[in-house]
Order: sequence, then structure tokens, then C-alpha cells
Amino acid sequence: METKSKIPIKLLYVEDEAIIREQLERLLRRVVKDVITAKNGEEGLSAFKEHSPEIIVTDIKMPQMTGLEMAKEIRKIDRDIPIIITTAHSESEFLLEAIEISVSDFLLKPVDTDNLIKVIERKSHDIILEKELVKQQRRFETILNFQDNMIILTDGVDIIEGNKSFLDFFAAEDIGAFRKMYGCIDSQLIGDERIIYKIDNESWIKNLLDGKFEKNVAKIVNIKTGESRTFMVKATKFPEEEEELYIVSMSDITDMEEEAKTLERLATTDPLTKIYNRLKLNELLAFEVKKSDRYKLPLSLIMLDIDHFKEINDTYGHDVGDEVLVKLCESIAAVIRETDIFARWGGEEFMIMLPNTSLDGAKTMAENLRKTVESANFGKAGTITASFGVSEYIPDSNMREMLKKVDDALYAAKRGGRNMVVAL
Repeated sequence: METKSKIPIKLLYVEDEAIIREQLERLLRRVVKDVITAKNGEEGLSAFKEHSPEIIVTDIKMPQMTGLEMAKEIRKIDRDIPIIITTAHSESEFLLEAIEISVSDFLLKPVDTDNLIKVIERKSHDIILEKELVKQQRRFETILNFQDNMIILTDGVDIIEGNKSFLDFFAAEDIGAFRKMYGCIDSQLIGDERIIYKIDNESWIKNLLDGKFEKNVAKIVNIKTGESRTFMVKATKFPEEEEELYIVSMSDITDMEEEAKTLERLATTDPLTKIYNRLKLNELLAFEVKKSDRYKLPLSLIMLDIDHFKEINDTYGHDVGDEVLVKLCESIAAVIRETDIFARWGGEEFMIMLPNTSLDGAKTMAENLRKTVESANFGKAGTITASFGVSEYIPDSNMREMLKKVDDALYAAKRGGRNMVVAL
């Protein structure tokens, strides 16, 4: 025969008559998982404070402290705990007093045990449900707080909940403290329009989900350190909610971003001169060529080569040759515009891309650079010169043709006597 499981609650039973108490206690222990007993109201109150029961069954008329007096004291501590009264008295004053202190149920002696168990089961049902909800909530909070990611619940305006990582980042004791200090999280967003930013009178979370931002990345200042941190942001809307509610996860990618920038810098920068390398120049040139094709914007290239550089290396050594390359780049970088792209093409050859610049403008720039190089002092190597080739991109042609043309122009400058500018 299958045994019925006990009701998983803690019950306090208070009764002054020993025989009745012992008989009913045996019955209760077969039905309820945890039973505590007391023989008067005073003991019952102490047991309540010590054991925190979830249901109380008590007699009314008892020595030292009656059941109703005990119930009054318990109500000062807990206004919601179910209190079931058992008594042989049916006088109206007891009933009225029991109602005044919000007694849950009133059972006459001799107690109908079946009825008592039904009452306990009914009261336990709500308690068990509430305990399960609390347990689930604690599990949920534990899972959230276990995450290093910042996780929040928001209606798009206010933060409803936030995990420990979120509160720690903003140095807030709880969500109420966060709201008081910052209002909504969008007030803390910094950065430009390429990432998540605050737009007046618009919900940042809706803009995020609608793909309004170029990158789902947010920059926020850490209150404790004053350091700007970068977060990858993911969000989703809770289904079947009457009100709009979103869960948002924010993963700190600052270190990853810095590492990626370092790797990109190493991959695209010439280690000696610290300017872009050929790989990066090709990437940026391809982008500008597409832009020129689409918008019919002028685009020019300058290619330069140090004259007789091999003689410098042979005469003074490669260390001096390296110093010349570095000095040359510093001199040229000081003259070109911020929008111009300067790269080492290979050896002693360099390339400068000039967006929104015609062939005439590029020739003028090349001549200025030629004079700059000619007049500079290169230490042990003394003075040097460089030859320059210039070409302009023809829309709807291709990048390869442009590169060949500027190379041909440089070759013509070399062949024409060096230290000169040739445009093709």
C-alpha cells in the first residue's frame, strides 16, 4: 500500500491537557513533517520565536497565558501566519476576540480530526506554493548572481531588478539605491553614435532590439575606478507579459577589445616606423575606391622612394638606415593632413593615400613633401632626397590600375634624375 507523504511544513500545537495533546500530537506527526508542541501559551510563544513554525494550532483556555493572548503576541511579530483555534467554549466573546486578532479557523472540541487535517492541508497549500515561489526566486537570484555578466530586468525606462555584478559595478546597495543615484542606465552611457547611446525621448532598449545602433556595445564608467569599460549587450523581451519587460545581459569585453586592438595594431603597423603597413593601406584603399565609384569623389596616391638608400646602408650601416626611415616618416607625418593615409609599402618605398584630392592637389602635396625631405637633417646620413610618383583614381576602373600607374610615375621620376615629382 502506498504511503501518503507528509505535509512539508512546520506546525506548532499548543494544548494544556496532556492526554488530548499527546493523542492529537501522534495524529499530527503522521500527517505533518515537523510538529512542535507546547503545554501553555507562554511555552507556545517561546516555541514560536525559537522554531518559526508555519501554522499554529492552539487551545484557548490555558494556564499562565491563554491561546488568544499568545495569538495577540504572535500577531505583533507575524501578521500572516495561520492560527487555528480549538476550544470547548462557544461564548461570543471568544469568537469576537478571535476575529479581532485574525484567527484563521475556529474548531470546537472534541476536535474532528478529519476536519482538522483538511484545514491544515488547505492552509498548507498556500504556504507550500509560497515557499516554492521563494525557492525558485532564490535559485533564480543565485543563478543571476553567479554570473560575472551584469544582468538586469527593465521595462525600458526603469531598472526592475539587477544582479550582484550590476549593483557592485555601480556601487549601489540595491536597486532602489541605483534608481536614486542614476535614474535609468541610459544616463550612464558614454561614447559616439556607432555604439549604444542615449537618444532623448526614446527607449534605448527598443532601439537596441530594433537594430538602431551600429554595434550592440555600450561604454560605461566604473564608479569605483573611474575607468571606462566596454560591454557587449544582449537583450530579449519576456513573452506573455502584460507590461513590457526585458532581460538584458552585459558582458565586459574591455580586455578583449584592448587585446583585439593590440593584435590589429601589430598586424597593420610597420614595426620600425610605426605607420601603417602595406596590408592596411590596401584595405583602406579598397574602401576609398568603392566610395569614389559610388559618389564620384576624387582620390589620389603618392608613392615615394628614398634616392640611393642602398648607399646609405652600405656606407653607414643598417642602424643608420633605420634611423633615416624613422626620421623620414616623422617629417612626412608632420606635413600631411589627418585624413591622409601614410603607409610603408616595402623597403624604402612609401605610399600616401589622399581622399577627396585631385591629381593637381596631390602633385602640390608631393612637391611640398619633396622639399621637406630635401631640407631635413638625417643625422649621420646628412641630407637625402626622395623621388615621388603621383596618380589619380579614375572612377569605375580598378585599384590595380591605379597602383600600377603610381608605380610607373615613381619609376619615371627615378629615370628622370631623382628628387622630383612625376604625375601620370
